[in-house]
Amino acid sequence: MKLTKSTLKRIIKEEIQNVLFEEEAQKDSSNPKSKRLNSLGMRYYRKKKYKAALKKFIAAHKADPKWTKPPYNAGCQYALLGNVDKALHWLTIWTHNRPDKNLDDMYNFVQKDTDLDGIRKDPKFQSWLELITP
Repeated sequence: MKLTKSTLKRIIKEEIQNVLFEEEAQKDSSNPKSKRLNSLGMRYYRKKKYKAALKKFIAAHKADPKWTKPPYNAGCQYALLGNVDKALHWLTIWTHNRPDKNLDDMYNFVQKDTDLDGIRKDPKFQSWLELITP
């Protein structure tokens, strides 16, 4: 496989995003079990094993229902798997769990996340996005 400049840039950007996302994901839970499950989910995610990642993110949410990262991660996995309804269910839990309720941050975060590209044009996603539009 020949590595082009644009492919290399994309890979580097994705890796930086993954590292930053995982660092952020570990910030707001004091529950070690939830952190461990979320980290396992991220490992599966990076290997593109979305169903396995999904199970870990849902388990992490059950271990710490107030932590915002596992529901967001679950929503992304469902989006990657093409299940719009379940993706929106988990993304809605994410918005309700955010203590700051900062619509600007949520909207910008969702707009930049490439995991959601597969459902972005779906009318249901567009309607959901309007709920968090600042």
